[in-house]
Amino acid sequence: GKKVGEFTYNGKVNPNSWEQPLSFDVSQYIIPGSTNTFVIKVQDVEGAGGLWKKAYLVFESKSGLVYSDTFKDTKTWRVYRKGNGKLKQISTGGIELNLSVDYPEDQVSMTKIVKTDANQQYALSLNLAVKKIPVTRSRRSWMAARVILLDKNKRRIIEIKDYPWTSLRKGQSGQTYKASKVFKTPAKCAYAMITVFFQRQGQYQLNKLSLTQL
Repeated sequence: GKKVGEFTYNGKVNPNSWEQPLSFDVSQYIIPGSTNTFVIKVQDVEGAGGLWKKAYLVFESKSGLVYSDTFKDTKTWRVYRKGNGKLKQISTGGIELNLSVDYPEDQVSMTKIVKTDANQQYALSLNLAVKKIPVTRSRRSWMAARVILLDKNKRRIIEIKDYPWTSLRKGQSGQTYKASKVFKTPAKCAYAMITVFFQRQGQYQLNKLSLTQL
């Protein structure tokens, strides 16, 4: 009987919000030891409407946080820059990235290897502020993150087609977005190699990345 939250599409405020991830924290409404029922109501008044991508009920504890980074220090990341792609540290946390043209002329990528366990489910989450983007019809993602799963010798154990990916393609300048991906590690998995790519003209601020075991 408790309302957790709601989302109403408003094309004038954010015309791309219909395709962006949405989440609600229901932890304060849970009654331990009881049967808890979750109800989702969808009111379709125009267009396709409805739930059109996978939905998850995620169980998460504070102890499940495997890795978190607010980018106050990027020395532990392997950074690659091409063309006029620039990366600048922000004293209050986060990093600012500038690309003057689209990939492949300009690009910035950051790679980090994080220890994981086999046969477990994880959630990768990134917070990104879009500071300035040009008016363009380019279908290229602003930001894309890829996870490659490795064995104890840090050798790849999954096929390229099976890489978990998450990306952001549309939105508005001045907005903050969250990209997330849930994936499962196979047997013999010991590490996750996370790479974040920036490949579309614009100015961005990457604020936080976290990997959580679910």
